[in-house]
Amino acid sequence: MTVAGKNNELKIVITGDTKKLQGALGEAEGSVGGFGSKFASMGPAVAAAGAVAVTAVAAVGVAAYKLGADFDDAYDTIRVGTGATGKALDALKDSFREVVQDVPTDFGSASTAIADVSTRLGLTGKPLTDFTKRILELSRITKTDLAGNIELTTRLMGDWSVKTKDQSKTLDKLYRASQATGVGVDTLASQVTSFGAP
Repeated sequence: MTVAGKNNELKIVITGDTKKLQGALGEAEGSVGGFGSKFASMGPAVAAAGAVAVTAVAAVGVAAYKLGADFDDAYDTIRVGTGATGKALDALKDSFREVVQDVPTDFGSASTAIADVSTRLGLTGKPLTDFTKRILELSRITKTDLAGNIELTTRLMGDWSVKTKDQSKTLDKLYRASQATGVGVDTLASQVTSFGAP
């Protein structure tokens, strides 16, 4: 973790293994408590200002700790959902981070989508990231079930033997067909795969 201050700004950058961060934040919490007691011995006005500073630092620490725990939970979902380890898992984590950076979604939905899309379509890297972003956006915009959308659209890709490079575009076409017909994407995907590959 890197903390840098400039013009009354506090910037925290979290990288690497978040388990070490959680340990460090636990130690910092004890230090912050001691810091507050030192302010108290300097008089009421200084103690009040110190209490505000200590509260602000503690709040940042709690938020950073929770963020680290959320990342750990998301990575666990991806690991369990895919069985990936080592470099393969690291690549999936990279895709996850890119997805949550670009798409307004929660960590749970993003990690589940990464795991399910990767497992069902065998995607990694940019194709995985692109398809996952689109399926999350489609589910959010249409207010439909993410898990159901993943199941139905990935089945469609398999039944139609859609090439990896064309899968995200095919998903876009399915959405446009849904808009044009008024039939939900999930219903369209289900109907066009009802009889399997034929």
